[in-house]
Amino acid sequence: MAAVDADGRGTLCMKRVVPLPEELTLILGEFLYQLRAALDNCLYAVAVIVSGSNPPPGASALQWPICDTAEAFSKQRSRLKHLPERLVACLEAIQPYQADLPAWNSLRLLNDLARVDRHRALHLVTMVTVESTVVADNRVVKNPELNIGDLHDGGVILTFDYRGSEKLGPEHIDGQFEFDVELADVERSPGPHGKVMRPWGTLARRLRSMHQATLEYTEGLVYIATHPDEEAGPSTSTPGIVDELE
Repeated sequence: MAAVDADGRGTLCMKRVVPLPEELTLILGEFLYQLRAALDNCLYAVAVIVSGSNPPPGASALQWPICDTAEAFSKQRSRLKHLPERLVACLEAIQPYQADLPAWNSLRLLNDLARVDRHRALHLVTMVTVESTVVADNRVVKNPELNIGDLHDGGVILTFDYRGSEKLGPEHIDGQFEFDVELADVERSPGPHGKVMRPWGTLARRLRSMHQATLEYTEGLVYIATHPDEEAGPSTSTPGIVDELE
């Protein structure tokens, strides 16, 4: 839908024809819950392995720590006091505050989203533009500007100045747009290649990064627990999907 006000300021707005599936919120919430639970379940299993008893010592306090600062991790050490120090060191090595890009750290993203989901519904109330092709008559259409932020139903996709005398039509400005489902108010920050964007780009890639990190870290910690004579800990590398962002 395109419109021009009395001052010649034009807008191109989105009208959603098919609503987002209501069950999408529940599916995403379950995804987050299962990933967060997998971390805690892994830590419990590791405690059983190294202690040789089930339940292990301090079972009720065990929780996989996800901390934004070294001070916060230090406060969690009491929960981990029955674990061998080599395992605690592995857990500390993969904390968000140790990452080169803390805002992009997959465990931090998981923890933040899961915490919101536990206390209120995780609202999928927005769309974002991921691809766009705009064709405009530059004799009458000036200063087109694409909205790269959140888009609600009826939200402005594109703004421009219209200098024509006849009624605005598709012969003056038209476009094709591709949208993705997103979470509202996702903070942009510099990524692995320096480009400022939403962490991991799309919501789909963000979810993949959280799944991959959970899988790698849980498998890594179990390996260390079952191979006490080896020094290597869980990988602290960026998930492999980073190359897809180029």
